[in-house]
Amino acid sequence: MKKKNNILTIMKKEFARFFGDRRMVLTTLLLPGLLIYATYSLMGSAITDLVEVDEGYIYEVSTINVPESVNDMLSGKFELKEISTAEEPNVKNEIAAKNTDLLMVFPQEFDALVASYDSLSGKAAPHIEIYYNSVSTESYNAFTAVTAILNDYEASMINKFDVNVGEGFDLAS
Repeated sequence: MKKKNNILTIMKKEFARFFGDRRMVLTTLLLPGLLIYATYSLMGSAITDLVEVDEGYIYEVSTINVPESVNDMLSGKFELKEISTAEEPNVKNEIAAKNTDLLMVFPQEFDALVASYDSLSGKAAPHIEIYYNSVSTESYNAFTAVTAILNDYEASMINKFDVNVGEGFDLAS
């Protein structure tokens, strides 16, 4: 019984000394918590600035042979610019240089190809090529948004076309 009283007495003295000294409470309890909060707040805001795009940013999307059905779906969110196939290499260079966000290449008469495609035929589905730069936040965000819209459109038609089959569509160096 005496040992228990000695332990309790020592604990009471240590707690009184600890909580009685304001500097000790500040440096051992409050300061580490404040430093952790400040560090993670700064890290979170820095990472958010790297990943997010400005609210008013308008994505610049160059297109080749874009059909009306897809043009109507994309025209609200993106600034679509129809180009010729001769301009394709220049636009790819602009994407690599982070001056343009996206290039979408559709086959000629895409809507007719999609309508006539039979998934059981064994033939390859009509293919949309989307060129982007994964290093550029704007380009990558435009790519993910366009891909999501096209995947939803494709799902509504039961796999009538493909998006970016193969490799070589990310133009980041």
